Amino acid sequence: MQRCTQYMARNQRPLFAPRRPKFGSVLALAVALLVIVVGHCAAALECPELIPSSTQYKNAPFAHGILWRVESPGHSISHVFGTIHLSDPRVTELPPKVAEIFQGSDSFGMEVLLDADAILEMSAAMYYSGSQSLEKDIDPDLFDDAVELLGRYGVSAEVARRLKPWSAFTTLSLPPGKAGAPLDLLLLTLAEQGGKSVFGLESIKEQVDVFERLTMSDQRDLLAEAVCHYDEFQTEIEEMIGHYLAQDLDAMMRMSMRYRSPMHDRFMDSLLWQRNIRLAERMLPHLQQGGAFIAIGALHLPGIGGVLDLLNKRGYAITPIH
Repeated sequence: MQRCTQYMARNQRPLFAPRRPKFGSVLALAVALLVIVVGHCAAALECPELIPSSTQYKNAPFAHGILWRVESPGHSISHVFGTIHLSDPRVTELPPKVAEIFQGSDSFGMEVLLDADAILEMSAAMYYSGSQSLEKDIDPDLFDDAVELLGRYGVSAEVARRLKPWSAFTTLSLPPGKAGAPLDLLLLTLAEQGGKSVFGLESIKEQVDVFERLTMSDQRDLLAEAVCHYDEFQTEIEEMIGHYLAQDLDAMMRMSMRYRSPMHDRFMDSLLWQRNIRLAERMLPHLQQGGAFIAIGALHLPGIGGVLDLLNKRGYAITPIH
């Protein structure tokens, strides 16, 4: 993605913060960590158009389907389900076949188990401590516009000042005003109610580290893009939902790769490709046992280096269920 010129030239709240946000706000920010895949510019900002990638993503293996039958070399059967981490009713209503297989599974796995302790741990990482603040770390014009947009999510100016740039970015990557739990958390609730054993493939720290390891310059650039091109990116979320409902992982991946920059490549490598390796590796014991229903973000599934490709190379037979 192309950065806003104003910020290119610049080189770039913990649990005990002065006033803690409401628990619901922390949960909304926590859920935002799961959604990153994908422009109005305020008058004070000079933001160039996003430049499309010159490299086209196409002809990826495992490119169509959100539910996959995974058979281990020992012939144990499990299923991997691609989710889109939103609370939109079009997404959260499971297709009958998906619901049937989910109900018949013995265990349920997801990227990370978000219980109350995990959410509090995440909140501690998302906010500045001490005298640091978002207002001090970014350009005043960017801060003002970020605060205005964050208000659409119920984030007050006081709370916004304590956000780190990456946590402000993750919040603005969600559609505003969408109350309710995302698909992944709904599945977790159903699994627990059904007496299934549940497991997470990653820890909260591992997910947060994806963002904490970004340089401050990259964090500023990501936030600048989210603010400068907010309307455009919100429109793309709607397009992404359409591709998801069509079970077109190839189109979803093309959208996520449509803009490129060195910063974007670094971010996607950490957010997607490196995590694919970890997710696939940690699925193995559950896949070998069989009877698992594992839900992860749909963009982790397709392509060379995707989770399904990595499992296939380990001898697992992968079959789409439409």
